[in-house]
Amino acid sequence: MSDTQQEALKTGSLEALGSSDMNVIRAAASCISAICIMEVPKKKWLEVLNILCTNSNHDALEVRHASLLTLGYICEELMPNELDKNSSDYVITAFLESLELNSSDGDLTKVSIQGIYHSLKFAAENFKNGQGGFIMDKVIEKTQYQNDAVREISMQCIVEVVRMYYDYIEPFMADISEVTIKAAREDETNVKTQAIEVWSSIAEEEQARADKGLNHSNIIETAFDMLEPMLEDTIQDLNIGNEE
Repeated sequence: MSDTQQEALKTGSLEALGSSDMNVIRAAASCISAICIMEVPKKKWLEVLNILCTNSNHDALEVRHASLLTLGYICEELMPNELDKNSSDYVITAFLESLELNSSDGDLTKVSIQGIYHSLKFAAENFKNGQGGFIMDKVIEKTQYQNDAVREISMQCIVEVVRMYYDYIEPFMADISEVTIKAAREDETNVKTQAIEVWSSIAEEEQARADKGLNHSNIIETAFDMLEPMLEDTIQDLNIGNEE
C-alpha cells in the first residue's frame, strides 16, 4: 500500500467514526486499531490518540462513544511496551474523565470502563509511583453502578489489578473487601462470580509467591475469618441457582 493510499485509509476510517451506523463505527474502529498496531510501536500516527482523546469529551454523545470505543480497541491490541508513558497517561485519563463526565449514560460508562480494563497494562508506572489510586477510586466506584454489565467489568478490572499489580493493592484492600463481599452476597451471578475471582486471584498470587519463598502481604490469611462465611453463602446460592 502506497503512502497516499494509507493516508486515505486513515482519513476515511476517522471520518467513518461519525457514522450513525454502529456496524460502520465498529469496522472503522477495528481498521484504526489495526493501523495503530503497526504504527504506534514505531512512534508513528500518535496524533490519532490525541484526536480520539480530545473527541472523548465531544459535545455529541455519538462522537464520544465512537472515540472511546476506538481507544479501547487500540489498547486491547497493543502490548504494554508499545505505548509511551505520555500517550498511555493521556489515554487512561480520557477513560477516567469519561467515567465522571458520562456517569448517567450506561452505554458510555460501559465503553469507558472497558477501556480502563484494556489500558491497565499501561498503568505500571502509575501504580509504582503511588498514582494508582486515581484509577482504583473510579473502578471501585463503578462496582456500585446501576448497570450489572458495568459492575461486572469493574470487578474484572480489580481482578486484573490484583494479577498485575499485587504489590500495590494493600492500600485499596479495605474498599476492595467491602465491594466484593457485598457483591458476593447480593449481586447478580455474573458480578458475584467476578467478586469471588478477585479473592481467588489474590490467593493464587500469594500461593505462587509462597512456593517461591517470596514475601507477600498475607491478605488471604488476614481476611480468612471474613471470607469463609461469604464463600459458604455464595456457593450455597450458586448451587440453588443451578438447581432451579
